Amino acid sequence: MARYGTWAPPAWWKDFRIDSPRNLSALWKLAGKPEYSAYRGLSDPKYELTPRVARISNHVKNEWNMMADFLAYARSHGHHLNNRLELLALAQHHGLPTRCMDVTTAFGVALYFAVSGKPCARGAMVWCIDLEAMPRVAVRWYEKHHQDGANGLRCEYQVFPSLPALVEREVVPLLRHDEVDQQIDRYMTNSTKARHPPIIVSTPHISRRMTAQDANFSVIDPNGGHLASQLKEIECNDVLRGIWLSPKLCSAVKNHLQVIGITRRVLFPDIDNLAADIADRYAA
Repeated sequence: MARYGTWAPPAWWKDFRIDSPRNLSALWKLAGKPEYSAYRGLSDPKYELTPRVARISNHVKNEWNMMADFLAYARSHGHHLNNRLELLALAQHHGLPTRCMDVTTAFGVALYFAVSGKPCARGAMVWCIDLEAMPRVAVRWYEKHHQDGANGLRCEYQVFPSLPALVEREVVPLLRHDEVDQQIDRYMTNSTKARHPPIIVSTPHISRRMTAQDANFSVIDPNGGHLASQLKEIECNDVLRGIWLSPKLCSAVKNHLQVIGITRRVLFPDIDNLAADIADRYAA
């Protein structure tokens, strides 16, 4: 496995190196099938796929308290939320630590978040999640964490009892939010103890920003470590692929996204980001 400066990627993930602007077109070929993929862009390849609430131990036990406070004030901003999943999605998308991680079904959006921040000497990373493999993730997770194994998929589980039925009919979960909102309620009321497999949820687009970014969410057990380690634990490494972008390439990608219209004012549609986007364009 190659090393990039003082950083080396984990030995278990496939090393996709895109290190020259001449290879820009190869990026889109590595994206996989967009209708069956979710993506997350990170401005530093050393960052792990960990929900923010799990990065500080005190946040895990205070997860619902933070959500309750957010709900109390969100209403004053005109947000009227129908269930805890909508609350979770809105809070996460606007920066509150939760057990969710933003993902997008648009590869170009993930590229934007990978390269738009402060340049990193290690480059940037786009993670690709194979949605077609997510039913297998649920099966493997239940096999490992329940003594009754795969047959237990027909049982009523504490957190996501609807998952067994979804797996048996072989849907591709990007799970619909209306299929899991009751289960979200269950774990949010027992947030420090409930265990569940990682899932990808198609959340309702309750803000213009979510729609602009093709936003969806991975819901990850904060007690189980980062997403890559959870997948490795159940031998589902192939669900996740990392595409590393060299520092030199990051600048070329950023310019390319500007040309094709994936910009700050498009992804963050409000007057403040419109002004910032115009200022950035003329400063370049």
